[in-house]
Amino acid sequence: MKYSVAPKKSLGQHFLHNDHYARKIVDSLDLQPADFLVEIGPGTGALTRFFYPELKERYIGIEIDDRAVADLKSKFGEDINILHKDFMKSDPAEWLLPGEKVKVVGNVPYYITTPILFRVHEVRNRVSHLVVMIQKEVAQRIVAPPGGKEYGILSVQFQQAAKCELLFKVPPGAFFPPPTVDSAVIRMTFYENAPFAPADPEFFQAVVRQAFHARRKTLKNNLKSFTGSREDFSVDLSRRAETLSVEEFVRLTNELDALRFPQKP
Repeated sequence: MKYSVAPKKSLGQHFLHNDHYARKIVDSLDLQPADFLVEIGPGTGALTRFFYPELKERYIGIEIDDRAVADLKSKFGEDINILHKDFMKSDPAEWLLPGEKVKVVGNVPYYITTPILFRVHEVRNRVSHLVVMIQKEVAQRIVAPPGGKEYGILSVQFQQAAKCELLFKVPPGAFFPPPTVDSAVIRMTFYENAPFAPADPEFFQAVVRQAFHARRKTLKNNLKSFTGSREDFSVDLSRRAETLSVEEFVRLTNELDALRFPQKP
């Protein structure tokens, strides 16, 4: 099969060429006429062609590869809104709308999956949905329940912020060139009002990261810098981080936050 743009290994490009999976990804967005869609790495337009004709000015693609930018303009017209930039170096103000939430979609390079996910997480209050194709193992970690080895920082931070669903898996043969791992599509529906909300989101992230710092150690050991000599918390500090639910992590964080600011209203 001949491709309009040859995949670059240095950019981690694996172009989706299977229409069945492309349509399933687009359907997962449940696009409405008023939606504004941000596409991370449109590449050769495997997904773009299924929604751009309807969205037009309510679409922006963020693409680092100048060859792909030229290809997209040749396929969809010079008016297509493409931000020619590395997504990780972009200013969110370049692709977010003032006073309006956006949906985000993408088939992202495996080597930079986690940074991209956390980049979107940073502006989660401006994003309604994220539908993204990533390495299957990472997807499984995001949706993992407490108690297993897959449950960790990704699980807690994203499940606190969004309803996380692993929708379906995508085999290597759906891409060119085929990757050496399986892929999966996940959907995050970010909460307007999270069921369990930390008083200080940044402190919550710091506590979660530290709690999983050494997985074999207990919370008492890992969180020593936050707890000091105190042990009277609603969560038993003799437990390991992987056993705590998102609700327990939020509750413990809020208790630790109160230690930092005893007079905080």
